[in-house]
Amino acid sequence: MALFAWIFSYPWIPDFDPSRTSKKSIAKGFDNRYGLAILYRLRGPIRHILRGPIRPPKHAVVIAIDRKTIDWLKHNVDTPSTASERLLSCLPAGTHGELKNIKVRVPSSIPRSFYGCLIKQLSEVGYPVVVIDIVFADEGEDGDDKKFADAIKSHGAIVLAIGYESSPVEEHDVQPIALFAENAAARGLALLEKTGGPPYGYWRKRKGFEHLQSLADEANNIHRSPTSDESIDETEKPEIEHFWLYGPSGTIKTISTLDIFSGKIPDGIRTAAQTSVAFVGASDTVDNFPDSHPSFFTGSDISGVELFATAFLNLNANQRLRPLSPVAGSTVTMLFAFALGFLVRARSRYVMLVAPSAAILYLAIAAFAFSYARIFLPIATPVFVVAPTAFFLAILARYRFARTLLMHLAPAP
Repeated sequence: MALFAWIFSYPWIPDFDPSRTSKKSIAKGFDNRYGLAILYRLRGPIRHILRGPIRPPKHAVVIAIDRKTIDWLKHNVDTPSTASERLLSCLPAGTHGELKNIKVRVPSSIPRSFYGCLIKQLSEVGYPVVVIDIVFADEGEDGDDKKFADAIKSHGAIVLAIGYESSPVEEHDVQPIALFAENAAARGLALLEKTGGPPYGYWRKRKGFEHLQSLADEANNIHRSPTSDESIDETEKPEIEHFWLYGPSGTIKTISTLDIFSGKIPDGIRTAAQTSVAFVGASDTVDNFPDSHPSFFTGSDISGVELFATAFLNLNANQRLRPLSPVAGSTVTMLFAFALGFLVRARSRYVMLVAPSAAILYLAIAAFAFSYARIFLPIATPVFVVAPTAFFLAILARYRFARTLLMHLAPAP
């Protein structure tokens, strides 16, 4: 049984993705998709009962390009209001008519000068660092692009996103146009990782792209708040960093871009602005909104920009989720399998009770380690493979024992 557990849990399968340096295990994808979903759902009740709910640090806010903002730009920007006055007085005159051509599902179709005006508003509120999770890979109107580039340069601490594209024959990064890139303080790779379900992490180190850092790393390097743990940079970066999610969509403080222009900023957000990073991107509670992804929590999808804000807070506050190394994870799984396998051989009649109890106990230990120490123990193989197999083998052993006993007690013909 221990060998069976090792086959499932140890990463011995080569990965056909040439950008990966590590190998895969059969159970890894299951753990990252279903194991994390179970642990996040158990974390809430455990923390609420014994310690209180998890609250995210206050050093990040999501500036949402949401449906409310896009509807305002397309249909109501000409209606007299504080927001309209601030925006129209900032935009180049030739850009006003372009607002009605915005595509709802393409935030990058918003005129670039709009983002320049947004940077100006965020600077006035007091945000020292602004991260824009939108890839500006195509050139727009010269005057429009120049307005945005001037705002990037004037602020001095703007981080732009780098996209990623791959095909069966090649992979390459998608950089912002040179005019924006040369004026930005930094550019970071915005690449999430998922296994057919919710994103569970992001790429921090990718083979062939060693010169690029992640969007969260670049934001953290520029921000460097007094509460940051500087020792985190001394650790070896994993290829994929797991998120330590603080809760469902909207857990990190979020404010609509329209409210920024309107000046309707809650006092708590305004007060924390000078020590926070503003993450700008598409985000809305409406499902199937651009750059939205399934969540490990019940409710609406979570946006990519909120996930990268989460990644930044994880690094900034040193609140990283730590999966076990492949060797350690396989060792834990094999010890669990060995213990149940020994019981099957020695005391098979007890295993039918012990196996389910052991699986529940192991799951409880994993949930507490996850909730309190942010340690991600393997779930898939111990709970869903080893324990059911031990239960089945115990039934088979008892059947063979009963059959042998009946054969001995039966009268000879």
